Amino acid sequence: MQLKIFAVSFLVLLVIIVVLLSGGNEKILGRLSSSPVDVVYTWVDGSDPEWKMEKQKFESSVKGGTTNKTDSQPKRFGLTKNPSAEIELSLESVQKNIGWVDKIYIVASRPQTLPDAVLSKYRAKMVYHDEIFPDPAVLPVFSSCAIESCLHRIPGLKEKFIYFNDDTYINKPMSYSDFFKSGKPVYRKQGFTLEPQTNDTSTKIYQSAVQKGIDLFGGRQKFTPIHQAAALTKTIMRTAETKFIKQWTSVRSARMRSKDEILPVYVALALANDTNQVVSTPDHITALFIGDDLKNSHSTKPRLDEYMICLNDGTDEGIKSLRSKMGLSSETD
Repeated sequence: MQLKIFAVSFLVLLVIIVVLLSGGNEKILGRLSSSPVDVVYTWVDGSDPEWKMEKQKFESSVKGGTTNKTDSQPKRFGLTKNPSAEIELSLESVQKNIGWVDKIYIVASRPQTLPDAVLSKYRAKMVYHDEIFPDPAVLPVFSSCAIESCLHRIPGLKEKFIYFNDDTYINKPMSYSDFFKSGKPVYRKQGFTLEPQTNDTSTKIYQSAVQKGIDLFGGRQKFTPIHQAAALTKTIMRTAETKFIKQWTSVRSARMRSKDEILPVYVALALANDTNQVVSTPDHITALFIGDDLKNSHSTKPRLDEYMICLNDGTDEGIKSLRSKMGLSSETD
């Protein structure tokens, strides 16, 4: 009898091992992994009148030409019916296509929050800036770079995590190994070329920030992360913070984005790439769209069948259209 029980138990264990090794059940693999993965979002309710008023107050104190004025343009916050429509769609895409992840943290400015029903449905938790910034005197901040410099300080965050902007979506099922291989984050990168003739303030600020990062490595890391969900570790972020503490402290205390900043996630991944702490690949698996027509893209051949999709400056109609094309439900319950 004991022999039969042992034999059955052994067969069950063997089946589980085969399933895990074949990638047939990523949700089980993620849950049973010795190093589970969390998800981190940065999010803002751009329709919040108090937040907008406070942001405009600090913008007015910044000297002209140093701040990213495009961040205040209406197109940047085009969601009028539901200010959380972007992130709700992204959360739904995560649940559907990388359901093997563990906890989801949404970093925001207090007291902004998602509806309780949304947080409950996606097992998400709000985390506020005053919980992760080491010096609360620098708050409030409106620079995404300042916020990104503190992501690894989220209380309870797993060592491995995937960082999302709220306008980034997982369009197809993806596995643990699409983000982490041999215990290292997968770093998808692209070459960087300056556009010296551009008159766009946002582009100038971004290019200046990337160039400052390149200069930190003596020109060895002339790449930028592809605009998509980024695999990271707390160790990689902490190491970069320690090595470049002067630049890190400066960007973390900057309320507005400016030409003097660095891009913390880029710098952290570049340092990790420089020291062989990531698995580097040029694979481009993201379609980047601008606006609502889902045709105007930085790519010469926009594709809606990529593994990831990013929709910049989307409005209510754009999100609704993207939701339909992704085959997701029309509304979040």
